[in-house]
Amino acid sequence: MSKSNKSKGFTLVELLIAMAITGIISAAIFTAFQSQQKSYFIQDQVAEMQQNIRAAKYIMVRDIRMAGYDPYGNPGAGITAAANNTLTFTLVADNDSYDNDGDNVTDESGELTTITYSLYGDDIGKKTGAGNNQPVAENIEEIEFFYTLSDGTNATAPANPIDIRSVQITILARAAKPEDPKFSNTKIYLPPSGANWGPYNDGFRRRFLSTTVKCRNMGLYDRHE
Repeated sequence: MSKSNKSKGFTLVELLIAMAITGIISAAIFTAFQSQQKSYFIQDQVAEMQQNIRAAKYIMVRDIRMAGYDPYGNPGAGITAAANNTLTFTLVADNDSYDNDGDNVTDESGELTTITYSLYGDDIGKKTGAGNNQPVAENIEEIEFFYTLSDGTNATAPANPIDIRSVQITILARAAKPEDPKFSNTKIYLPPSGANWGPYNDGFRRRFLSTTVKCRNMGLYDRHE
């Protein structure tokens, strides 16, 4: 009775082919994973940037719309200083449960509060009363206030802030990090004043937002005297 000398198993060639196929599949999976991960980080940053700029818009619109609100007749209530990247105004909270000026004390009815919005470093800063700037939005490249006056004309720095009737707020935000090394931002952003923002020629993605706020309390009283 003869015994077979053949052994069961794989030859060296078969093992090399299997290893090569496994390597190709693993490389494809890793490349797809890297691509998906990069896409996730980019979309996450874009979403964070969008949320950041929209939250800033909401807060600023809410306050600027109330500029000059003063049912108590305090002298000097209204917009007190206006430039292309800073805006200062007063209002009355008219709510004794609201800390309007940031002094950790709830305001009394009739308390007139000064609020200033400006570009503060890389943030939009809000200063209330005699307090310090508090960030409203981070990673802000540019901000512009563009004013429409009582005679219908526009200005970036009106001589008489009491003539302002609406404010167009324009914000340019950027992502926190340049995640995509293949991306280059060469876009030019155009605020209503006609200035050119960019091109920045870098890897940061940006979002441009513009909205107009009607100052419904401006012009209700004669503030010239």
